[in-house]
Parts: sequence; structure tokens; C-alpha cells
Amino acid sequence: MSGGCLEYLVVYWLSRILSADAFMSTFELVDQRLSLYKKVNKLSTKWVVKARQAKTRKVVTVTLCKVGLIPKAEVRVLAREAIAALSKGENPNDKRKEEQRVAEKTKLAQNSRRVTLAQVLEDYLSLKILKPSTERDYRQTIARNFADWLNRPLRDISRNDVLKRFQEIPKRVRVERAERQSKSRAQGKDVIRFTNPDGIAEQDRAFRYLRALINFVKNDIVGDKPLLTENPVDVLSDKKVRPSLTPRETHLSENQRAELMELLSQARHSDYKGHLTSDDVDFIFLLSLTGLRVDEARSILWSDVHFVDKMFEARDTKNKRNHKLPMTDATYGLFQRRYEQRKDGDRFVFSSAIDGAKPSSMSRTFQRLHKEFSHRFTAHDLRRTVATIASEMGHDLVRIGAVLNHKKRGVTASYIQTTRESIKKTLEDIEYEVLRKFDRNPTE
Repeated sequence: MSGGCLEYLVVYWLSRILSADAFMSTFELVDQRLSLYKKVNKLSTKWVVKARQAKTRKVVTVTLCKVGLIPKAEVRVLAREAIAALSKGENPNDKRKEEQRVAEKTKLAQNSRRVTLAQVLEDYLSLKILKPSTERDYRQTIARNFADWLNRPLRDISRNDVLKRFQEIPKRVRVERAERQSKSRAQGKDVIRFTNPDGIAEQDRAFRYLRALINFVKNDIVGDKPLLTENPVDVLSDKKVRPSLTPRETHLSENQRAELMELLSQARHSDYKGHLTSDDVDFIFLLSLTGLRVDEARSILWSDVHFVDKMFEARDTKNKRNHKLPMTDATYGLFQRRYEQRKDGDRFVFSSAIDGAKPSSMSRTFQRLHKEFSHRFTAHDLRRTVATIASEMGHDLVRIGAVLNHKKRGVTASYIQTTRESIKKTLEDIEYEVLRKFDRNPTE
């Protein structure tokens, strides 16, 4: 054996011996009547009781406390209690272990009951099946309005906290909008007008989301009882302070529709020098004829466009149901032209210019449109316009709902089946009304 190995073994066993010696204890009898001893080793000196446990007849050592921690008179009281328990056949050590187990369980439950808003948000978004845009909206809305609450335990959010924040949000939004509007005026831009008073929509969305998050965990059993006894956001309903939002009812009039189609036609001309791109023109045109939501339209895959059957499909819709629509002459022409002009690798009808495997966001389309169009409107206004045209042309709510991919409401509605032919007739009537002042597709 080499000298190095021998030296290592000597050091190892010496350390083991010294370590064992440190824990070797001697017992010094202090009170024979109480079986009270001092347990002494190199690390500490403790008061212990050594006595037989009734029934088992085994000698049990019960540690009372460190010497010097409490007066000797109190040590004798503890010793009497230990002797009394042993005489009944009880083991104080078992009782102490059970108390420690209960204490640890209680501590764990208390820590679990300190779950924070940030933790609940992550659990909610991981378990719920939400569209990426909805998940993003949750994160951004909570961050804007409750950033200082994210690391607070949910149980610490009080009804008064909710009422105070409810009043603060509109004030904050009012200041932010005033700053943006002032900046827009200074730059000569149009100032955006909102249907509802400043901050009311933000306020409503913020507390809808917060209510959903708290309800998600409120009844979770932690420590044998529910995490929360109530949702603090309920104070808004109890005190009836939530204002009613004015629903948007805006849609494009006949003259505005004609003006829009005229602009799209001009934007297709080779001499056009405006802001709209060819993608913008096709996208707005498709929304105007179908009432599709923005995410539905921009995410249409070429694999879901079927020219032979003259059908196309939007996936991952708001109601979680794929939405199939028949093509009209105008939409068929739009898809055919874009298919012929597509680039290699483009998977979507509106593919990203950077990565054809991803859809374009189309986020700037309406910003560019509003630089040239006299009337400011949203993509959802086009959706309402499609529904309004269909209604004015005599189509019932079932057919209109089928075009817009609305869920059927009521037992009777669920029995009424819409056919491809009925949906196509509705879309053709909408197309006729939108384009009747034009001899051809304005996007061609």
C-alpha cells in the first residue's frame, strides 16, 4: 500500500473515531426519585428522564431540554410529566414526534395558503386551453393593472384593495390617453375616439380576468379547508359599482362601403402611391365579404383552401370549432390569384414576409387604411357590417350565425341545420350588396 493511501486511511478513521467520540454520552443521575439525569457529550448537556415504560417494560430516554435553558424547578415539573406518561404506558417521544408532524403539516398548509397572484396566473394559463392571443391579453392586462399585486398572496387581497384599484384604473387610463392624444395632435394625426368613457373597458376587462383567476383556485382544499371563503372581486357586484359598457353597434353604411371598395380598387392600380399594400387590400376585402375575425382570416392555411370543392376553412376559432365557408366568385378569385403569386415556403394565404411558415400579423393594416379612408372603423365593425347586410336582405339569425361561426343558442336553434347551399346563398347576397356598384372585383 502506498504511503499516500495509508495516510488517507489514518486520517479517515481518526476523523470517524473523533466524530463518534463527540456523540458518546455519559449520564449523571441528579434525582433518583424522578429518574432525572444530565446527558453529557462534547456537543451539549441536556436534561433527560430515563425510566421504564409500562406494558413494554423498555427503558426509554426522554429528552426534556438543554441544561440552563429553563430553571431547575421547571425541569422537575417536566420530569414528573414524563414519568407520569411512562407509567401509563405512553411514550412522550412518540407524542413529541406527532406534534412535530402536525406542526410541519400546519406550516406546509400555511405556506400553501400563501399562493401568490403570479403563481395562480401561471397555473391558470398552463391548464386552460386558450388561444395565444387570449393568453397574451391575460398577461398584459394583469401586468398593466395589478403588477404590484403579482407577488402578494391571494389571501392578502382584500375587498377594500379591489375597490381602491377599481377607482384607480380609469384615472390612470385617462392620463395615458390624454398624453397619446396630445402627441397625435402635435404630429398632425387623427385622434382616436372611444365608445365608452376613458378606462371603463380596461377596468371591466381587468376585473373579469382577476375574478376568473381567483375563482380558479378559491375552492382548492388546502389544510382540510378551502383556500378562500370568498372572491374579493365580488365586492363590485355587492356594491353595484360596475358600470354597464355601451356595446359597439358601429358598422359601415352603404356610402361608406362604396367608398371603401373604391379605395381598394385604386390601391390595386399600378399608379397607386398610397400606404396600402396588396396584402392589406386582399385582407380588408376578405373581411368585408365574409365577416371573419382577424385571427381567423390571417391564419387560413393553403392546405385548407380547396379550389375543386370551392371551400375554405378557418381553424382555431373563438368557439374552438373549425369554420368552413363556401367560396363565392369574388373570394374564389382572391384565393386563386394569391395562390398563383405565393412564394415558395408560404403555408398561409397571408404568410409572414419574414417567415412563410408563419402567418402575417396584419397588425398595421388598419393603421395604414386610416391614413387614407375618411371613416375610422375596426375589423369587428366589418363583421357587424356583414351581419347587418345579411339581415337587411332577409336572412334569418340562424343563417347569419352560421356565416359568422356563432354558437347556436337554445334548444330549437340546435335542431336547425344550415347547409352549404344556404350559407353560400347568404354570402353571395352579401357579396352582391357590397360590390353592386362595381362591374368587377375591386381587388383585381
